[in-house]
Amino acid sequence: MGLFGLTKQEIRFIVITLAILWSFAGINLLESQVLARDVQRKNDLKHIATALEAYRKNESGYPLEKDGKMFACFNSDNLRRVCDWGSDPLATTASSFINPLPEDPLEYKNEALYLYLANTRDYQLFSALEKKNDPEYNKNVYARKLPCGTKICNFSVTSGVSPTQELGSYPGKQ
Repeated sequence: MGLFGLTKQEIRFIVITLAILWSFAGINLLESQVLARDVQRKNDLKHIATALEAYRKNESGYPLEKDGKMFACFNSDNLRRVCDWGSDPLATTASSFINPLPEDPLEYKNEALYLYLANTRDYQLFSALEKKNDPEYNKNVYARKLPCGTKICNFSVTSGVSPTQELGSYPGKQ
């Protein structure tokens, strides 16, 4: 007899069973974290789109784009500059539309970034979803090979223009 009156064979069976159960729990935890990050990405781009519509109504056009980011923030001298995801607000000198601009949940690892392409009439926002079987994963967007950090963009929210249409001057294809 071993521990708690159990034989070594019974203890081994219990340990193996618990190990299998823990492995399933770990897989489910990782899967739920991926799903949560993808939901955040979709919601972030939709919130940014709402802010862009308010900006357009106020400024008679969407912010210009520079290097895949919005060119709509101001420095201390009130000169326009590129906005940083996660820290800068989308604002004018008179109004704030979203503060701060959201950032990809993996941006802190420099793995994934949001991408903004625009002219004053239209915009395209891009992100890289982790789940390839997500219903909103867009193979046509992926085919453009636009970089969302170290990932390839595969999800978009636009002002109505097709996400496959070339827009803006961003040359950063991978």
